[in-house]
Formats: sequence, structure tokens, C-alpha cells
Amino acid sequence: MIQRRSAPPANSSPAFYQLLVRVVQVADENIDSAALSTVLADIRDHFGFDSAFVYEHEPSGRLTLQESASTSGRTNLPESFTLDSVFTADQTAQLVDFPVLYTDAPGSAETDTTCRIRELFASESMFIVFISDDVQAIVACVGMADTRRHEPPEDDELDQANMLFKPLAERARLRVYKRKLGYAVTTLESIMDHIGFDIYVNDFDTHEMLYANKSMAKPYGGWENMRGKTCFEALYSGQSDECTYCPKKHLIDEQGNPSKTYSWDYQRPFDGKWFRVISTAFTWTDGRLAHVISSTDINEAKNNELLIKRMAYCDMLTGMPNRRKFEEDMENALSNAQARDEGIAIMFMDLDGFKQVNDVYGHNGGDYLLKHVADMFLENALTADRCYRYGGDEFIFLFENTSPTRACEYREAILGTLGRPFVLNDKEIACKGSVGIAHYPEDGTSYWQLLDKADEAMYRDKEQRKQSR
Repeated sequence: MIQRRSAPPANSSPAFYQLLVRVVQVADENIDSAALSTVLADIRDHFGFDSAFVYEHEPSGRLTLQESASTSGRTNLPESFTLDSVFTADQTAQLVDFPVLYTDAPGSAETDTTCRIRELFASESMFIVFISDDVQAIVACVGMADTRRHEPPEDDELDQANMLFKPLAERARLRVYKRKLGYAVTTLESIMDHIGFDIYVNDFDTHEMLYANKSMAKPYGGWENMRGKTCFEALYSGQSDECTYCPKKHLIDEQGNPSKTYSWDYQRPFDGKWFRVISTAFTWTDGRLAHVISSTDINEAKNNELLIKRMAYCDMLTGMPNRRKFEEDMENALSNAQARDEGIAIMFMDLDGFKQVNDVYGHNGGDYLLKHVADMFLENALTADRCYRYGGDEFIFLFENTSPTRACEYREAILGTLGRPFVLNDKEIACKGSVGIAHYPEDGTSYWQLLDKADEAMYRDKEQRKQSR
């Protein structure tokens, strides 16, 4: 047996108090590992043990040796171990319930748990403190081991050891927490940077930028170039006030509490790219209300959508807006005219002699004529955004906020444009047409009433032209 030193009781030893002060000082988690190893050596020598140690939980699930102080030749501290490879679940639970254990050579008082501890550390005598987290999982252990057998300790010596190792155990627990937090932050940042869409967070009231992932920050020079700015300063050069379309009002209830998510499509001004934007309000880490904005690149989808819409609204032969587009624009024009008490004029135009062109020049000749007529009106400032191909050789024009007198002037301008000759198969052809006018509200107040009136007026014009030849 090893005789322990004949020191005064722990609670009256000046050497013990000096050692306790050093332990408390190095228990600060900012003190380096070398200082901790030195104080472990002092604790080891104070009790006459071979070694002292600190093990901490790693992401792999193993308790790994972080610091140790061993006498010359001491090599049997395990580098790492897992609890479930040493203890049963019940034994691990006992370590959580009774974290401070002293174990020496086999005897009547030794349990299977303490026996397994001695076997793990290849030691005859052990003092060990297990530290658990808030979910009762062991995250660290600190203590001493000796290959020699010690006599059972006095109570004051156990108290002494406990007082010295508990601050070191708390330091270990804090380091494990910080390590886990660091891993969690790194993992979360990696997820946010590779999630496939852009995210930024700003203060709900001041608009101060609080966070942006890499894909969001990259077009603006990186996060360092956005930090400390308001969102509108960071995202829009020269802007000094809140965006007119800021969705904040959609995100909170009458009491100012986060209420719902809001989504809209946004086109970035400096490169024209389209994004689907989703916004919501939530509580930031410091308790303030924050606004998180995530956006997904929908440029290809949006362009495809616009292309499909253009195809749905465009006459493929002439490039003009088609009948469907006219019907939609007409409904909007009627709604505006009713609200503003304004007049609307629509003009229905049919080409004269179109069948003869098809008969003489074939359908390719007829198509050429239709495209020529469409180009004339699309290139004319008066009709460029007011003309539509209704079908066959029929065209229609829509003029908002127009009086009957002004509508007649527009009709004459249309006939003048149409009358310009063009060349087809080396022959000069004069294109002619008949145009009828309908005016809102005099000739009707609905789409179909006005269309019927314009159609009737167009046929009257055609008959008059035939009679005048």
C-alpha cells in the first residue's frame, strides 16, 4: 500500500488553499491548455497519484483526453472511449446520479461500475467526477488515477479532491458546450450558404442588416459590404428610404406580433433577374423583432412564363397582340373608363380584296400582305400599342380617353397608313380596308355591345365603298 502524506486536514491546509486558488484561476475557459496541465500536475502531486486528467465529449460520441499530467512512465490513460462500450445503460445512469466516485482495489464495497472504471484506466485507485448536461448525458469527466493501491481516503480528503476537480469539470462542460455551439453555427452557416436560395435578415423597425447568406451577399460585394447598413442602402445604390413595396405591413397583426408569411415576385433592377420572395417576421436572438427575406431565382421560370403569356397573347403570323389580348385590354379599359368617366373608341377594320390576293398570289402572298399591314401599324406611333389582329384579315384598334371627334380623326389616320402601296412579287399593290367605329358610352357600355356596333359600322363602310366605285 502507498501511505498518504500526513498533512493537516484539507480545510486547514494553506497549501490546499493556494492550490484551490490556482485551480479557480485556470478554470476560466480562456486560460490555455498548458496552464491547465500544470495545475493538474499540482493536484496529482498533492494527492500522491500517478496521473490527473480531463476528458471531453467529441462530436464522434467519444470522450477524448484533452489534458493530462502523468508521472514518468505513466502511459495507460486511454486516448478516448465511449460510455456504452464500458458501461450498461443503468450504470451510465448511476454515473449521472452519483458523479463523484472513489474506487480502490477490489473489496466488498466495490460495485461492477467502479470495477469497470478501474479496468478502463488500468488503475488500482481512482478518483473521478462525471459531468452531465441538461438532458442527463455525460459530456466530460475529470479525475486522478494510480496504478498503485491507496488506502481508503478520509472524508476531508474526498472533500478536498471534490473542491479541486469540480471547477475543472465545469470548465470542461463549458468547453464542450462552446464546441457544440461552434459546430452548430458552422453547420447552420453551411446549410444556409448551400440551401439553394438567398436569405437576409434585417431589423423590423430600423431596417439594419443583421444577416445575409453568401449567395445573397455576393452580388453586393459580400457580407462585410452590407453589415451596418439598412437593407435599402445595402441593396439599392443611392436609396435613402424604405422601399415603397416593403411587405412589413403584411407580416404583423394589429398588436404588432408576427402573424403570417407573405410572398411576391421581384425583378432585380441592376440585372433584370426575377426572384420569388418570401417574407416573415420573427424574434431575433437579442429579442428584437426582425424581418427575414428569402428569395429563389425564378428567372428561367419567369421568362418561360412571360414567353408562354406572350405566345398566348400574340398572333404568331403577324407578331401583333391577338384577340385574347384585346378582350383582356378591353375589359380593363371599360373598367377604367367607368371609374374616370372617360370615353373609349374601338375601330374594327377589314381588308378589302384580301380573297383576290390569296387567289392570285396564293396563301403565302396573303400571309405576306397580313404581315405587311401588321408591321405598318406596329411601327406607327399612333397605333403601335393600340392595334390587334382579331382574326383572318380583320384588325381592331382600341383608344382610351378618346372623344367621338378624336376617334374620327384616328380613323382617317389609320386609312391613310393602310393606303400606302407595297410591292408583292415585283408588283405594286395598294392595300385598302374598311373601318367602323364604336364609342363608349354612346354606342354601348359592354364589350359585346361595342364590338357589334363597330362591326356593323365596318360593314356599312364597306358597302359604301363598293357603291362608290
